[in-house]
Amino acid sequence: MLVGVADTRTAVPGSRWTVGEPTAHLALADELMADLAEGRERPDRRAPLPTLSVAP
Repeated sequence: MLVGVADTRTAVPGSRWTVGEPTAHLALADELMADLAEGRERPDRRAPLPTLSVAP
C-alpha cells in the first residue's frame, strides 16, 4: 500500500491526516472485517472514555 513512500508523515493533500494514518486505518479495518466474516470474537480495544466530574 505504501510502495514508494519515503516518509509516512507526509500530509495527505486536502486532509489533516498523514499518509500513514489512513494506511493504518485501512489495515485495521481489513483485519476487523475478516474476523467478523469468520465469526471470531474481538476484544474491545478502545481506550476508555475519560470520566467527567461535576462540581456540586
